[in-house]
Amino acid sequence: MNIYEMDLNSEENKKKLNTAFQQMKTKIQIEERRASEEEQKRIEFEEKCHTLNNQKTLLDQKLAKTEQAFKRKCEELLEKEEKYNELQKKLDFFNMNEPKKGFFNFGSDEVKEYRKKLFAFQQEIEIKSNELQRLHELLFETRENTKNIEKNYQEQIGNLECKIQIQIEKTEEEKKIRQELEKQVQQQNQSIINKESELKVCKQQLNEQDDEIRQLKEQIQQQQQLYNELQITLIHKKEELKKNYQETDQLKVTLASIKENLFNIIPQLENESQNSQIVLGLKQFVDKTFGVDKQRDQKINQIKQEQELQKELLVQKDGYQVFQKAKDRIIKMGKNMEQLEKKNKMLQDRIYILENKRAQGKGSEYLSDKISVM
Repeated sequence: MNIYEMDLNSEENKKKLNTAFQQMKTKIQIEERRASEEEQKRIEFEEKCHTLNNQKTLLDQKLAKTEQAFKRKCEELLEKEEKYNELQKKLDFFNMNEPKKGFFNFGSDEVKEYRKKLFAFQQEIEIKSNELQRLHELLFETRENTKNIEKNYQEQIGNLECKIQIQIEKTEEEKKIRQELEKQVQQQNQSIINKESELKVCKQQLNEQDDEIRQLKEQIQQQQQLYNELQITLIHKKEELKKNYQETDQLKVTLASIKENLFNIIPQLENESQNSQIVLGLKQFVDKTFGVDKQRDQKINQIKQEQELQKELLVQKDGYQVFQKAKDRIIKMGKNMEQLEKKNKMLQDRIYILENKRAQGKGSEYLSDKISVM
């Protein structure tokens, strides 16, 4: 599973990440010690190689001197051989039994002297030959030693080159690991930047929602105040209507009593002719007061009162619905705020973890740089 898909708030994942980083840190320390040991070995091999080069140079110089001495001895030997040949020719000439006429006779003493010199030259030539043989053997031995030293030197150089190549491969691998760690650190830094941007957006949304909630609370307070006022007005209206109904009932009783008295008086007045105008006026009064017009007016007034009451009830109902909607919205926004706060906390925890990881990544980078320098 990718590290960016892990739940960084999980304790198990935190332990896994910490374990992985500790293992990586331990591995880097081991590689650092190994690189230090390899570097020490490389320095020792270089010193040994330098010593072998010095020895080879000395042997080459000694061999060159030996070859020069050998050449000089060979030249001296050739000179001695030439002198020997000359003396041998003279000896042969002196040993003739019958020298030819005209040749100079040196005498026996001179011949003896030449023989002594010839014998001395023979001994010297033999000594030089032995010395030359010894020089040949020394030269052969020196060449064999030089070959062995060069062979050993080449083997050590080959081993050193193999170890250097292995060290180069390890260094390249460590470089790749360091580059991968740097890449992961960059990705984590970018992730932190993205999370910080998301956190800023969430904070801005929370601030906007706080402003909106504050406005809604003010509206709810206004609606609540209006609702309370409407409740008080409705109570007053109900009391007034109740009082009006009571007065109306009382008036109805009074009017019914008056009507009954009038209906009792009118038949008595009809018996007298002089009371015809009064009777007519009373009938008109009764019809006007207790007739259809009065009933219609009362009905109209009653309808108006009912309409006003319905309007007030509708206003109250609308205010209550607005209050309920605002209340539901506040509850919903409160839940959203809780979710945003949880998300904010998760983001802060993740940022804290990523910052720790970035700090550890910088430590790993330092160790990798130290390894690469070594």
